Amino acid sequence: MRFTFSLLSLVSILLISCQKDEIPVPAEVPVEKTVTYTVYAEKDYSGSAYINAKGQLELTVAKITGNGTTEVLWDTVFAWRNLVDYPAFQNRVILQKKFTVLDSKEKLQVSYIRKYDQNGALSLTGTGEPAPDGNTSVRYDVAM
Repeated sequence: MRFTFSLLSLVSILLISCQKDEIPVPAEVPVEKTVTYTVYAEKDYSGSAYINAKGQLELTVAKITGNGTTEVLWDTVFAWRNLVDYPAFQNRVILQKKFTVLDSKEKLQVSYIRKYDQNGALSLTGTGEPAPDGNTSVRYDVAM
């Protein structure tokens, strides 16, 4: 009886000491996304119909977290200027920025807003979209 009790105690101690090792979950590696904006005149604005035509452009890159908060990471504004002053496509302005995010918890939102004033008639257009997951580049051609 003593032998059986000793054997059971020993087996119990061995079983208790054998724990399943937990496999550590690797930490998510942040990914770097490159956002490139190209800004240029949509057409030739040198005609008399565009003498008083002006435009303003707002570019924004924001980060949206899993709980819905938005943080502006970068923005810039091309102040009101005559449309004829925007560069032609071959002389376009190229702005390139890099941002680091955790794809599982954060999304990069890339957007722009165009405003026009032609002899007092105002118009506004804009667009925005999330950048794709992974190490990717996002390119926006913004024609004014």
